[in-house]
Amino acid sequence: LLDDRTRELKGAQPFLAQTDSVSGAETICLVQVLNADIFQLAAFMSDSFSAATNETPVETPADTPADEDPKAAHRIKGHLGDQLMESLTSWPHTDDPTVLQMALQCYFVHMSRHITSDWTFDGSSPVLAKLYEQVRNSEDQAVAGRWRALSRSHLRLLSAGDKDALPHIRKFVCGGLADILIRAKCQLSPLGAVEALTSTFGDRIYAIIDAALNINRILGEEITSGDFEIVACQGGVAFDPTSMEDVAPDVPLHDERNIVLCTTEMGLRRESWEVKDGQRVQEITLLLKPKVALESVL
Repeated sequence: LLDDRTRELKGAQPFLAQTDSVSGAETICLVQVLNADIFQLAAFMSDSFSAATNETPVETPADTPADEDPKAAHRIKGHLGDQLMESLTSWPHTDDPTVLQMALQCYFVHMSRHITSDWTFDGSSPVLAKLYEQVRNSEDQAVAGRWRALSRSHLRLLSAGDKDALPHIRKFVCGGLADILIRAKCQLSPLGAVEALTSTFGDRIYAIIDAALNINRILGEEITSGDFEIVACQGGVAFDPTSMEDVAPDVPLHDERNIVLCTTEMGLRRESWEVKDGQRVQEITLLLKPKVALESVL
């Protein structure tokens, strides 16, 4: 009987421990490093391609410009928003690659946010996230956090044999980047655009994806005292200095243009359920504000 109880206690121990393997400060640092890598790559890419925007791309009859391809436009519009999409087409990128760089940063940010938060990459993530929400709303933080950590760890091990997952993520991310460059009328035809992109920037793009996957593992498996979530803002919302930071504070603000154009750097938020005065209350702490560009920069 004693042996049985000992085994039961050992089995329950993982659900009682609430010690994080990675601290909040370390997590913030990881996000900041990824933001810096995204900024540097977006700047390098925009400088490399903007010089070609005045030249006419060589197109075959089968080619369809990105601004006339509804599928390509739909793929990136959800991340960039209406105003940035319009500016991407009309802006003189050769004279000023700023808009192209912001569009690339914005896309990288939203892709990284998705990668860091997904439970799986086979389409089942929404169902699992909904299940965890139910667990989190009904169990103590220690139990919910350990349940999430164990589940995410086993899911990752199960998917390790899926050799198509990482190539699929890489192809999807590079496809969106190619859509942006074509939309900006850079010297890339839709035919072979992804191949041309990856041959020049593939290693650095893949490094960003790998860093986002590492953050996914840390947020999902190494931290149980709360839920850490990457934060990004949608274009078109009003600027709120309490929850976001202006990436260009020196640019004068105009009331009618005090609107977010896009997110250029990710933020980080922590959520947890605590018991206070016998009541379960949700605590939300913004650890790192996302940086945004406002429409006033245009």
